[in-house]
Amino acid sequence: KVPHLLFGARQFLLPYGDSTSTDDSPEIRQAMRRMVRDPYVKSAWLSQVLGVLAQEFQVHHPDARKNDLAQQAVDLCRHAVEHADGGLLGVGNAILMNLGSDGFSLAEKVWQIEGRGKFAGRLTLKALKPKDPEDLNLVADDFRNVTGVRVMRTGETWPVTDFTYVRYLHTFDEPMGMAAFRAAYGAYWMRDTVRKLRAI
Repeated sequence: KVPHLLFGARQFLLPYGDSTSTDDSPEIRQAMRRMVRDPYVKSAWLSQVLGVLAQEFQVHHPDARKNDLAQQAVDLCRHAVEHADGGLLGVGNAILMNLGSDGFSLAEKVWQIEGRGKFAGRLTLKALKPKDPEDLNLVADDFRNVTGVRVMRTGETWPVTDFTYVRYLHTFDEPMGMAAFRAAYGAYWMRDTVRKLRAI
């Protein structure tokens, strides 16, 4: 009755789940998306993400030293990432940020024809546009290999190769991975609950 009287129909206490399983309910996955707003979680997670993006960016090809075509491919890949919208930070952010709350990330690859410079006329990356996993469903085959992405609003299905698809710590090859925040969810639930009850 207390949450109903004070806050109407809004959800007051977060759903409780003490398991570390990746088989989380939709309610717990939704609650983990709120965790990034917490100052302790946000500072810890951004430190990890930005720490990865601060590393030197490298592109490797086994034949690059002895094959001019392979070296051109390396240079083109580096150029594509460095000149995409937001540069390495934008590309990395599109791939990494959702791994904390959702356990996997999907970002649409937007292509363009380079208009000038050394790679004029070549197909390069214009941007990586992160997609909200709540609006999409992963489509998998009988062996749990992800083959497509279904848009829930329209029912259209697109090949997964049109996206960058990354999972975080998939213990048993789960398509949705394990959210990085999952291990801290119990402590976050306790802190959030105590803070709310203390405020009352």
